[in-house]
Amino acid sequence: MIVKRNKKKIILVLLTFVLIGVIYFVTRENNKTENGELLNLSNLKPNHLIISKISLDEPVYDDKKQGAVSDDFLAKGLSYYDENTNKPGQGNVVIFGHSAVTSKHSAPFKKVGKGELQKGDKIMLIDKNKERFVYEVSETKTVSADDFSIIKPTTKKIITLVTCVAPDFPGDKRLVVIGSLKQQ
Repeated sequence: MIVKRNKKKIILVLLTFVLIGVIYFVTRENNKTENGELLNLSNLKPNHLIISKISLDEPVYDDKKQGAVSDDFLAKGLSYYDENTNKPGQGNVVIFGHSAVTSKHSAPFKKVGKGELQKGDKIMLIDKNKERFVYEVSETKTVSADDFSIIKPTTKKIITLVTCVAPDFPGDKRLVVIGSLKQQ
């Protein structure tokens, strides 16, 4: 009887260790960058866009302007299109950024504008509550500067990155990268 109880305890302990190991492995795999490096989740900053493939880790500013992106916020870096498009996991999250450096602004989307993102690449957006949203690039395309279809609300959970087509700044074309939500 004592032997049976001990065997049950041993089996229970072993199963517990196996379960802990599986949980650890799955969590670890989900927290890796595209390069296979482990992402330090304790250092995540709110309102940040992270694209490991192109070494991008930039804040995203929200200027609460309706239906536009202000030059002041674009001069700082990346900006949500407006307050209706800054809700990750809830429709079309639209982020604008410059791809060419000038005396007035930096170019956080320099590599995006050069077309370095491809289908399948990962885009991570950290919201104001430090909640993490992982998108996968599903489409890249070039549109005219006056094509506003890319910023329309949608029921699909997507992210839309918009920048000038480098090196044609300030050309009449925009490079658009669209990603589908894969993990929340």
